Amino acid sequence: MTASKASDALYLQTLTELARGLAGGEFSSRELTESLLERIDAHQKSLNAFITLTADEALAEAKTTDKKVILDFYADWCTDCVRMEKTTFRDPLVTTALGGYRLLQVDVTDPDDPEGTAIKKRYGVFGPPAVLFFNADGREYRTERRYGFIGADALVALLNSLE
Repeated sequence: MTASKASDALYLQTLTELARGLAGGEFSSRELTESLLERIDAHQKSLNAFITLTADEALAEAKTTDKKVILDFYADWCTDCVRMEKTTFRDPLVTTALGGYRLLQVDVTDPDDPEGTAIKKRYGVFGPPAVLFFNADGREYRTERRYGFIGADALVALLNSLE
């Protein structure tokens, strides 16, 4: 099977099938990760997918790609975070407005995670949901920080005001 076919085969599997495949040694976690990242890269413009990077990596990348950055502090237990992920970030007007942005999600689900704690401390964020906006040079639009639920219309208006 070609790499592309293998990538498609992994992409088409359910999470349960992927877990079984990993446990059964059918493929490695590295192969799975590479497969999914290839798929995301191939469709990045239409997906506006969240890719996990450190804040420093993302801001450095933003400088080289001339993209602004949105840093979204998220937790699985945060009802407003989940609601925004299911509604606001999937709204067609929002996905269009996000075209010039690099979206980063900081998962702070585990309060004992030292990385999550460090990035919250670095940016002075106490908890989710918090959304921070940076220009392409990595400078934060500090007065535009948002805490709590943000609806699609409000987010689009904010993004348009930052241009």
